[in-house]
Amino acid sequence: MDDLDLHDQLMIAFRKYFKYSEKWESGTADRPGIDARNALGEIRILARKRRMEIQRIRKELRKKRREK
Repeated sequence: MDDLDLHDQLMIAFRKYFKYSEKWESGTADRPGIDARNALGEIRILARKRRMEIQRIRKELRKKRREK
């Protein structure tokens, strides 16, 4: 997944979470619930990275505007 940008990685992780969450809510097995929680952890990590990326880009854009 390293060749994908963070946005795409987030979308994939969310789809994975959604799939496991649906399985857990419709069944009685514990494993899909565990997988859903793991996917949420992955989303949290990716969201933090994406937030930092957006902040960096915005900072660069502000700097360019001020230089004009």
